[in-house]
Amino acid sequence: MAVVGVDFGTLNCTISQAKRGSIETVLNEASKRQTPALVSFQGKERFMGVAAVSLTKSNYKNTIVELKRFIGKNWSDPQVQADIKRCPNANAFSEQEGDRIGITVAYNDDKLVLSPEDVCGMMINSLKSTAEFANEGRNVADIVFSVPSFWQDRQRRAFLDAAKIGNVNVLGLINDGTATALSYGIWKSASNQFSVDEAEYVMFVDVGYAAMQVTIAAFYQGRLQIVASAADENLGGRDIDWILCEHFAEEFKKKHGGNVMENAKAVIKLRDACNKAKSTLTPEGVAFANVNVEFLLNETDFNTKLEIETFDELIQPLVDRVADPIERAMEMSGLSIDKIKSVEIVGGTTRVRAIKRRISEVMNLDKEALNFGLSTTLNADEATSRGCALRCAILSPAFRVKEFIISDTVTQPIKLEWDAAAAPAEEPEDDEAAAAAADDAEDASSAAGKNDITILPQGTETPKTRRVTFRRGQPFEVRALYADEKDENKTDLAVFKVSGMPATVSDGSVPRIRVDFRQDEFGLFKVSAAKFMEPLEDESKTEGEDAAKDGEAKDGEAKEGEADKPKKKKFKAVSLQVESLFSKALSSSDVDNAAAREQEFAQQDRLLRETAETRNKLEEYVYQFRDKISGALREFGTDDERSTLSAALDAAEAWIYDEGYDETKEAYSNKLKDLMGMGNKFVDRSDESEGRPAAIAKFQEKIGELLKVANSEDPKYDHIEEEERKKVRDACADAETWFKEVSEKQAGMNTYEDPVLRVADINAKIRDLELTCNPIVNKRKPAPKAKPAEEKKSEEKEAASAENMSTEGGEAEAEGDADADPEAKDQDNGMDVD
Repeated sequence: MAVVGVDFGTLNCTISQAKRGSIETVLNEASKRQTPALVSFQGKERFMGVAAVSLTKSNYKNTIVELKRFIGKNWSDPQVQADIKRCPNANAFSEQEGDRIGITVAYNDDKLVLSPEDVCGMMINSLKSTAEFANEGRNVADIVFSVPSFWQDRQRRAFLDAAKIGNVNVLGLINDGTATALSYGIWKSASNQFSVDEAEYVMFVDVGYAAMQVTIAAFYQGRLQIVASAADENLGGRDIDWILCEHFAEEFKKKHGGNVMENAKAVIKLRDACNKAKSTLTPEGVAFANVNVEFLLNETDFNTKLEIETFDELIQPLVDRVADPIERAMEMSGLSIDKIKSVEIVGGTTRVRAIKRRISEVMNLDKEALNFGLSTTLNADEATSRGCALRCAILSPAFRVKEFIISDTVTQPIKLEWDAAAAPAEEPEDDEAAAAAADDAEDASSAAGKNDITILPQGTETPKTRRVTFRRGQPFEVRALYADEKDENKTDLAVFKVSGMPATVSDGSVPRIRVDFRQDEFGLFKVSAAKFMEPLEDESKTEGEDAAKDGEAKDGEAKEGEADKPKKKKFKAVSLQVESLFSKALSSSDVDNAAAREQEFAQQDRLLRETAETRNKLEEYVYQFRDKISGALREFGTDDERSTLSAALDAAEAWIYDEGYDETKEAYSNKLKDLMGMGNKFVDRSDESEGRPAAIAKFQEKIGELLKVANSEDPKYDHIEEEERKKVRDACADAETWFKEVSEKQAGMNTYEDPVLRVADINAKIRDLELTCNPIVNKRKPAPKAKPAEEKKSEEKEAASAENMSTEGGEAEAEGDADADPEAKDQDNGMDVD
């Protein structure tokens, strides 16, 4: 199973994969590291990513770009309207029921209205297929996606809906800046470059295609804490391209007349040229870039030059806006500039010199240094996706990663409001149960009559759970919304309906309702628990009066002392019902229906691909075989066979480009099968003619090997009985007889006739010979027979007797010599004899 991280961008998507000890970027079908975020419809087919690039001009009305800008948003959003105006297929967008966005495309001879979640789901499914293809078809088990830090709850939930539509299991969502910081810090932490107690602060500035995000991270050994995050949602590379496009459109109008901005195809061409010019001016030392567009409008070419001074002047309003998110992030962090150890830049637009220069100025860096004193240790295009893959590896059970704690920060304050009929909440109880139930607790209203509270102020560490205690004896609603400190720019987040509590409790008081609100690891806000705190009666009151008196008699003094202590009131938590109504575009049933439809689309895509492949095979067979029967295979067919097959090939070619142009996979397959039935005769005869000599040589070699053993007088074959030798000789003789008969028949045949001596038959004869003869010729020579035990014992006894006899004979000889010469013996002893 693959563990994958995806940076789902406005212009491009990047896929990274966690592997043992490293993170690798996944290449798409075109062997590129970035996949365009495009979805196009043409006829019955859908094209995603690289396959859709060629259709952005020719089929722009049915090609959807900048998918990410519309997901989770309402039609009435001013930013949505501004983004639609820049889209080549602006007329395809429409308002749907419930202030939703609809995108109309022509598909399968019909009009199809899609939501942004539908389109993103298609792209996500395509990215999953790319990752699976790179892993040789292995299933992608878990994926972590990066999302902009400024995305609100509605957009995050919409993206999760899109992932569900695309049949992808999302293990987590992570903010772009957090993912970038993770890819920067986890390796340094692994090599112990951070302190356990003292933070190292690093600023990450990400200027991408559509937005600028600034993140300040505090690194500790084994821990990452995001302390500040700020963004400009409309400051990116596309905004630079648009300024250049408007500038050159005006220049074209002055030179040639005609309004380029009113022609969608002309705008696409001009924006591409502007993007190339911007990239050309990126390196230091480049003074100008040529802008050349053929047939821009009214068949008129456009050729001009963009100098670096003009470029910088045109984009200066955008460059000036770079300072704002940086300054807001610094203010949110509470740090001074000297506390920032380094400023890391990522995102394609940070390559623009004017952008880098402005970042350096705001952070008081050395503008004379390389890259204006900015750090470029990270891959500008892949750092975020690599961080996503690392986060996925941390969360996935398929990987074991050294512990690295990650905590983010609340970038947009979340406020709670409730009906004024709700009694003011009281201070939370300071007991073990409350501490275990939540990370923190919050008093909903310390002042009488207040009915709102900022539950998660900006800069709060997240994930976070906070508790609010209400006094209510009937169902009530709590409204969550985004609101800044001035209580302006309110955006609805969700409505939580709490019910199931009693009207009163046993002591007649209004019930206490504890509600735990949580922002989780996905950045989603929800109610994690709602409980009615039911007071428990004092069990001592139920005891018998006599028992109480006995207790007083025995422990009078102790009881008297305990009476002075206030008794702590006990409660039992009873879970309540919570209905969560989130501000999201699609309902659960809408998502399920969209997911089912996406599966149908995907199945049709597969069928269309397979049909196209089968059609291509048929077409290839027609062209190749027509050449073969007049060339290499000519001698292996009769004139009539060649004529019949040639006519069939011509008819198939005409059918392919006429009535069979849009046929089914089965029809192409059947047509190919019929042609191959005729053509296989030629191929079979050719293969037999080519393979027969080698098969004959192998047959004869086998006969020779077997007869050599059967007729051998070598002692090493003495163990083979004559009857077995005869069996081998007979088998070889029968095989030779068969071979002689069919060889004589084959010798008199032409190459265009079906052979009687076939390679398969020769190989079968060889196998028969091996089955019959190999057990004989490979028979092992038996080991020498062992002597019987009695015979062996007798031989050992005889050998022992012979040895004894030899010893006794020596002694007797020595005694005989001494008796024969006694005088010599006496002489030797030095004695005289009288």
